[in-house]
Amino acid sequence: MVGGPFDDTQWQPYEDPEVNFDEFAFSVTLVWHEDGTKKASFPFMRMTDDADEMAQIAHTSTNMFLVSPEAPGQDILAPRLRRAISDEEGKRWVPTAYLTCTRRTDGATIRMAHFSGFEEGEEYWEYSASIRCGSLDNGRLLVAGWEDYDEDYRDYPSTFHLVHDPSTGRLLAICSTLYHNNNELRGYELYRCLRARLDESVRD
Repeated sequence: MVGGPFDDTQWQPYEDPEVNFDEFAFSVTLVWHEDGTKKASFPFMRMTDDADEMAQIAHTSTNMFLVSPEAPGQDILAPRLRRAISDEEGKRWVPTAYLTCTRRTDGATIRMAHFSGFEEGEEYWEYSASIRCGSLDNGRLLVAGWEDYDEDYRDYPSTFHLVHDPSTGRLLAICSTLYHNNNELRGYELYRCLRARLDESVRD
C-alpha cells in the first residue's frame, strides 16, 4: 500500500524551520564605574543572523544586533570606546553588559544573557580603517536552562563584540555568538528557547 506507515518514498529528513527574530526586540545596557556609575542603554534593537545583512562582519559572530545611531547610550559610551581599555595607571575598564529580549506583541521581557569585562591581555582589535571591535568576556546565557560550569565549559564561551567607529567611538553594531554547554545556540533552537522563557515569564 503506497503511503503506508513504512513507505520510504514519503520520508524526508528533518530540517529546523526557518525563523524570523523580528517578533522580538533586544536591548543592551552597559554599566561600569568611572567617576561614579556610568550606564549606557541601547534599547529595542533588531537581531539578524542573515550573513548577507551582516555583510563584512558576518564571520565575526552568528548574530548581529543593529544599533541605532540615535540610541540614548551613544553619547555616554562613545568617549569610553575612543580610549584604551587600561588607563595611565593600568586600571582596566570593566564593563558589564546585560542583554534582554522583549516580545513585541505583549511586552513580556526576560534577561537573556550577561557579559563582564575583557579577557586579560585583550585589547581592541582593528577590523578595518573604519571599524574596531572590543570584545567582552565571561559570557553567561540565561535562557537555555541550567548549565554545568565544569572545566570544559570555557572552551566555548559566548561572545559579545562592541563594533564601533574608532574615530568617534559611536557604536555601529553588537555581535554575539551564544553557546550552551559548549554547543552553539542559533536559529530555531535559540528562537525556541526565547519563546519558552517568555511564555514562562508571563505565567509567573
